[in-house]
Amino acid sequence: MMTAAEEVIGEHICCGIGSVPANVRKEDFSGRWPAKIKIYKGARDNLPDEMALCAAMDIFDLALNSTENDILLVLMSGGGSALLPLPTPPLCLEEKLLAIKILSQAGATIQQLNTLRKHLSMVKGGHLASVAYPAQVISLILSDVVGDSLDTIASGPTYPNQSTPQDCLDIISSLDVWQMFPKSITQFLEIKRNECYIEHTFEHVHNVLVGSNRLALLECQRKALHLGYYPVVLSSTLEGEARNVGMVFATLCASLLHGDWEKVAVSAESLHCEQNILLDLRLGHKKPYCLIAGGETTVHVQGSGVGGRNQELALAAAISLRELLSEDEFNRCVFLSAGTDGQDGPTSAAGAYGTADVVEIAQRDGLSPQQFLEQNDSFSFYSTVCHGEYSLVTGHTGTNTMDIQLALVN
Repeated sequence: MMTAAEEVIGEHICCGIGSVPANVRKEDFSGRWPAKIKIYKGARDNLPDEMALCAAMDIFDLALNSTENDILLVLMSGGGSALLPLPTPPLCLEEKLLAIKILSQAGATIQQLNTLRKHLSMVKGGHLASVAYPAQVISLILSDVVGDSLDTIASGPTYPNQSTPQDCLDIISSLDVWQMFPKSITQFLEIKRNECYIEHTFEHVHNVLVGSNRLALLECQRKALHLGYYPVVLSSTLEGEARNVGMVFATLCASLLHGDWEKVAVSAESLHCEQNILLDLRLGHKKPYCLIAGGETTVHVQGSGVGGRNQELALAAAISLRELLSEDEFNRCVFLSAGTDGQDGPTSAAGAYGTADVVEIAQRDGLSPQQFLEQNDSFSFYSTVCHGEYSLVTGHTGTNTMDIQLALVN
């Protein structure tokens, strides 16, 4: 996004600050860094760290010192919450990081996580735009959240905050993590709950959505059609527990393969597919399908393993496909779940393939795929079986429009 902005407005850029993931390379910027933009590389493993904090401090100062003669151009994409951490004093980064980790492991949605982030931050929840006043603020935004809610993407640095400190306290209670939550944060929120708020005007702010999961899925559909598949976009708002979604995908694939339209209908309903999907699927009967979906699932962590939602989803799908297909059908259903940013959770993989044969191979090698799943250890599973052949490793892609699921049914 920075490279493209520099190509378009070039000499008009006075200065800039870029906060990018730790393992981004110059090659991702056409072999060079943008000339007038100071680059910080942080948020290793998609978690806020000291380098990301330094970047956020500089970005805050840049906005604060903007004048009515300036335009502050904000380029925002998925991962922005981790790349822009600036806790409100007296809170520190470690406390905020612990709070987010506790909520994540309890199965919090991205909306719940970002609600808390906004109330603990000096830049999120519209604060960045507020401190930039009276400069004009233009935000170009790539959505990585279901529904493309502008107050949730990167925790909404340039969008007015619609939530309250009480909402944060309610989230902590609803996920039953009150006892383990940092006391400094709950006390901070309780104090904020009783404060009077000053409403900030956002007339100087222009937020523009320039990319989304829906656009990514439509491009997948175009490519699949070119490759000779019958492509069907199921949904761009996929949510739910990753392993449950994986099982439903497997059932949908097997039911299509076997022509069991009753189960196809039930599976499509469980995935909250778009209208007329059943008609689309019937029209493609006896053709090679490419089923396409996107969104963002969650994982309620109960084990001690290493993984990500896409790898867990793929592993659950693989286990179910092994149960639902006969051996001569193994190669007729192939499933993939991956993050469009190239990173699935705190791992080096973007996602993984879910096939019946990966389960068969693992079992022949004396491994239990179900045990790996129960331990939330999908990354270890895919790294071990066939030396990682069923793991998808892309490196950072330079963008983020949530996750994509693809299923080929022949």
